[in-house]
Amino acid sequence: MLRSLFIIPLTLVLIFISCASEKENLLVGKWTAVELLENNDSLAVNLDEIWFSFDENQQYSFHSTLNYNEAGTYEVVGDLLYTTDTINEISQRKAVKLLELNENSLKIEMKVKKAVRILSLIKE
Repeated sequence: MLRSLFIIPLTLVLIFISCASEKENLLVGKWTAVELLENNDSLAVNLDEIWFSFDENQQYSFHSTLNYNEAGTYEVVGDLLYTTDTINEISQRKAVKLLELNENSLKIEMKVKKAVRILSLIKE
């Protein structure tokens, strides 16, 4: 009885870790933007300038319009992707929601003030 009380929580923890690792493995690579929506309306930006790169050491790079750059560490917890920018002076941990992640596509949801932005990317 006592043994099963220990095994069940341990199994749940291992499943949770396995799911996070699988998502992190799927993230590895370079992703380029194909669509950016704000409150379900398309934003008129140059999507060619927006990309993410994730490596297997939990390091990321991000480039956006207006020559904005970030780089640092990332972590996946459940359906949230946490990033910590380590190159800009004001560095804080941020979270975006993973709406879709597979071998070829990534869709994330971000809150920007009162707006909801959805960024769709494809893997190069």
